[in-house]
Amino acid sequence: MDAAEQFAEAYVKQRDLRTERFLKAEMRLKKTPDFRVLKEGELVTYCEAKHVQQDTWPDDLLETAQPLEVVGGPRPDPIFNRLTAHIHTAHKQFIAVNPNHDLPNVLVFANSDKQCTYKGDLLAVL
Repeated sequence: MDAAEQFAEAYVKQRDLRTERFLKAEMRLKKTPDFRVLKEGELVTYCEAKHVQQDTWPDDLLETAQPLEVVGGPRPDPIFNRLTAHIHTAHKQFIAVNPNHDLPNVLVFANSDKQCTYKGDLLAVL
């Protein structure tokens, strides 16, 4: 279980709800979110957790650079692209198990990227 899943599970448990993982057989057949969320044994929502991590692109380039080699350069905003990719992936996972939106879908972001902010980045993407 990664940091985002641990955060989401702890958050759900604080609200007297229980998480349940999908079976491996279910995950092999189709994409699934991380959890079913149950209240008193009844399915109430689906939950997917995504971890927003720091962009390592500049560090990776520097690590493999030769002495005095210039690396880097302009590129699209990686934060916007990463958040967008997380949202699109989660959407596919939710649609696979809840195509008619019979239950709410909850997407949890656990953020460890200090450059990525709620107001500046997540709201702009949404």
